[in-house]
Amino acid sequence: MSEPFFIIADGQPVAGTGTPVTVYGLFQGTPDLPELIVYSRSDRQPSGPMLDTVRGETYPLEFHSEDPGPGWRLARLMQLNHMTVRPRPATLARHIRGLGIRRAVLFGPGSDLLLYAVRLLRRLPEVEATLYVLDDPRTALQGSRNPFFRALASRALKELLGRCSRRLAITEELAASLGAEIGAPFEVLPIPVRDDCYMTFAHGATAATPPTPPSLSVFLCGSLGPTVEDSLRCLAQAFQRLSGDMGLAPSLVVSGRTPAEELHRLGFPPDQVHALGWLPSREDVLRSAGKATCTFVPSSFDARQQHFYETSFPGRLADYWLAGPPILVHAPESSAVARYFRRHDLELVCDRLEPNAVAEALGRIVAMSAGERRQHHRRYLDLVARDHLAGQARARLLGAAGARERS
Repeated sequence: MSEPFFIIADGQPVAGTGTPVTVYGLFQGTPDLPELIVYSRSDRQPSGPMLDTVRGETYPLEFHSEDPGPGWRLARLMQLNHMTVRPRPATLARHIRGLGIRRAVLFGPGSDLLLYAVRLLRRLPEVEATLYVLDDPRTALQGSRNPFFRALASRALKELLGRCSRRLAITEELAASLGAEIGAPFEVLPIPVRDDCYMTFAHGATAATPPTPPSLSVFLCGSLGPTVEDSLRCLAQAFQRLSGDMGLAPSLVVSGRTPAEELHRLGFPPDQVHALGWLPSREDVLRSAGKATCTFVPSSFDARQQHFYETSFPGRLADYWLAGPPILVHAPESSAVARYFRRHDLELVCDRLEPNAVAEALGRIVAMSAGERRQHHRRYLDLVARDHLAGQARARLLGAAGARERS
């Protein structure tokens, strides 16, 4: 069992949502539970298995703004400056010190949590902090229209990076970029996959039998925002070419909260979209993905977002490797995910925003033999076992935090 520690995690502690999924996957079912978790404000209460990842309490940050209008960012910022956020940093610091906790692990953090984390750690100089960066925090700061907020949050970020004794990042590119900015090293810790999921889906290493031609089933999962619309429009046009030139009957199987109407707007006819809605567990998502011909991973191709896609990594991609079907990454050549696939000889990458190129890549997947599909699945599983298991990541993370085994 590790020494007592607490977690500061960006996002909502709801099963299946963002950063908390990573926290849950790392600590669920282990003796290495944090004593308490501090997380960003949420309109929803903690639910499901997320509550099993902490020994004591969860502390949602509550911002009491009476005017949630255009000035909400500045209102929150001023509240943080005057410490009207609940729980107050000084109050929580006294509680943490009273529990004898001297270790902290930070996930994220986003802009609101960033400012709070800095103020909390200022009051806990004896606490050794480790930072695990899942997304580049500079991207969110650059998107703010408030120059005062950007300046203050940027200074807070530099203070936090310098305050943490160990720093880890999800990709090599992000580690190098952040490390160069502060002149201090970052370690690389790839996105973890829950050990129990690996054991369930890796047993036998046999991918499910895909739909046979002329059927082509493409699985798509996650919240699909404006950043990937160009990629999805390209996929819709590729579907038209596949149905016309190759006589295939393509369909898009979608899990998540994206309305089917949004996909129709991007060019997918209603009869090509099968919306599963929000699936309650990671296992349900993987079982659904396992029935498809392939999984499609879209990315932004917008040059204005180059910094983001060159350093970020889709959080659920490692899970898709367990499901079995080949994964087609549609991302710029310079993106972190395309580089990762090519670095590990995972060949299915389309780096052009051209429908013909996407259609050609899907055609190669349809033409794969059962043996080729099994070979792809085995390579995915070997990669997960080597670099992505949660047990290995947890040991590195707690080791980076200075945790020592109790006798």
